[in-house]
Amino acid sequence: MRTNRFTIAVVSLLICGLCHASDLNPVKMHKPPKHDPVVLVSNGEARGVIVIPKSTARPLLSTVNELRDVIKVATGVELAIVKEMPTEGSAIVIGDTTASGINPAKLPIEGFVIKSAPNRVYITGNDEGGEGTAWGVYEFAERFGGVRWYWPTDRGGRSIEPLKELVINPVHLSDAPVFQHRVIWPNTQHTWTAGGQQLGGLHRALRSGNSWPNNLIVHSPNWSKMTDYLENRPEVYELRADGTRNTVMLCYGNPRTIESYLEQIEAKLAGDKKANIGLKGKAVTVSPADMEITCTCSDCAKLWDAGAGQ
Repeated sequence: MRTNRFTIAVVSLLICGLCHASDLNPVKMHKPPKHDPVVLVSNGEARGVIVIPKSTARPLLSTVNELRDVIKVATGVELAIVKEMPTEGSAIVIGDTTASGINPAKLPIEGFVIKSAPNRVYITGNDEGGEGTAWGVYEFAERFGGVRWYWPTDRGGRSIEPLKELVINPVHLSDAPVFQHRVIWPNTQHTWTAGGQQLGGLHRALRSGNSWPNNLIVHSPNWSKMTDYLENRPEVYELRADGTRNTVMLCYGNPRTIESYLEQIEAKLAGDKKANIGLKGKAVTVSPADMEITCTCSDCAKLWDAGAGQ
């Protein structure tokens, strides 16, 4: 079915209004390429597909499914998700592709580019240590699909503007998070049981993510059940006022503790699966187990400031 050029022009103006809405993220706009608008939905029919990599990680696939759902709600038309580039028609092409002329490795951490071409809209991101491509997909859904996420979708918190057509004018934009650590917690209603209302999908849509290189491992290390330490180096545990050892809390003043840390780090790096240490990347966790430090040993007494409170 042929599409009237006047109709495309009018729809393009409407889409343009959506893509410059004042509540959108302030992305960087580049000089757009020159070509006809990319028609994805017209006259109630799909004029394009969504192309994903042959090997797509589950989180990204979930994001792509969300984009498909947004387009379906907005236009009443569902775009097929395929893994092969179509020989005819238009396509939203997601992921690393040489056809886009974009090298994701040269993008900022978690950065992405949305760039159009004849019959194509490419969404490519830097996924090394982050989810740049996913953020690009969400940006496209907001900017061109007219969606906003306020609270969980299953509670009616997703707002989508109705669209008669989905036509993308030539565009070239890029963006990357200003902060690498943007974690929203908790991602579920009941944190201890992981039950109740699930919030992970909403948080992803709001770009909750973490590409910061230094991250702790909660409640680590836990040496409370290490028989060797309990029997042969009790001094690494906190000394209570009554003279007993609190084995769920470490003594951070005794030199043997740092010695034990180094031993565990070396074992971990050597591939010892029994190594008990909070090691993630190049960061070593030194984290009290959600408790106040009240060690009364002579080493900790030297570090204690009686006037500072507890």
